[in-house]
Amino acid sequence: MTKRAQAEHGIVCRLPDRADGYMGWPSVARLMDGSLAVGCSGFRRYHVDPWGKTVLILGDGQGRFGPPRVVNDSPLDDRDVGVTALDGNRLLLSWFTLDTRIFSDSLAQSPGGAAFAEMSEYMKGWDESTVARHAGSWTMLSTDGGRHFQAPVRCPVSAPHGPIQRRDGSLLYLGKQFLPPYNRPWGNLSCAVSEDGAKWREIGQVELPEGKALDQFHEPHVAELPDGSLLCLIRYHYTPQEGGNLGIYETRSRDGGKTWSLPRDLGFQGSPPHLLWHSSGALVLSYGYRHPGYGQRARISRDFGASWSEEWILRDDGPDDDLGYPCSVELENGDIFTVYYQKYREDTQTSLLWTRWRLEI
Repeated sequence: MTKRAQAEHGIVCRLPDRADGYMGWPSVARLMDGSLAVGCSGFRRYHVDPWGKTVLILGDGQGRFGPPRVVNDSPLDDRDVGVTALDGNRLLLSWFTLDTRIFSDSLAQSPGGAAFAEMSEYMKGWDESTVARHAGSWTMLSTDGGRHFQAPVRCPVSAPHGPIQRRDGSLLYLGKQFLPPYNRPWGNLSCAVSEDGAKWREIGQVELPEGKALDQFHEPHVAELPDGSLLCLIRYHYTPQEGGNLGIYETRSRDGGKTWSLPRDLGFQGSPPHLLWHSSGALVLSYGYRHPGYGQRARISRDFGASWSEEWILRDDGPDDDLGYPCSVELENGDIFTVYYQKYREDTQTSLLWTRWRLEI
């Protein structure tokens, strides 16, 4: 069953006249002063290319946003920006930087393969020391709401929406290990913690169900529940024998992330997941929907994730499946503000869009 959310839609950033106007994989955070910060991988030309940059966009919490600003631009492809609001109007960005050469064979043979010649020429400027210096997972702290940032810090794990701040002020980050030789974040599902975002240490890993492969589990996100336990949802890739496409698995920890329950299938399509703990006591799960009726969807739990509501359609007007990664925050009046990427109407490049909607309390 599905229901359509009563929603208002708008634009965070749309650059239809630029060849590098592809904006993707966003996250959003609400700072203590009520303003919003949206991070993304921006000023790209394609879904996979070597030109992605870490971009930050600041807004007023009413759907009005300023211009996109590049806050990190390595020689490699900077992707999947997470944004975490911390105490004192501090802001932590997370992202991973990829050696796009690992996709050379598939890019050269793709329908858009003509563009690969330009990419290939650009990537010739990379030597192994450049890749070793820049590839991997990173976090970067701002103490003034995103206006200025300290130097990036390496992090052992990566996930699209980054770490969470727990109620005791510490940071917890469950993601895929991104370790030397920094090819891609395809290691174990591992939990890292930090007191201040400057130093990270791994404390535990998620054991997978028997018969499941590591490359089926990606892009987790965690919420801290009122009793201090942790709920993590994980993007899952079904095999052809399982029916294909994407789903969501669940795992929980009751010891601060050191040990995790065996992941179980929630049984519905869509990914990757993002969790929001709402002031009403509801858990809000948002995710991309890459089937006909392409768009963004959500489910609600009022029993701490033990069960989930019918599917809420936030929007279903996407022209294709290059979309998703919704991330939600609660506004001052209880409304939910969800940011994601998809093509705007007939555009050829993806934009950052938003949906403002309200729970039925």
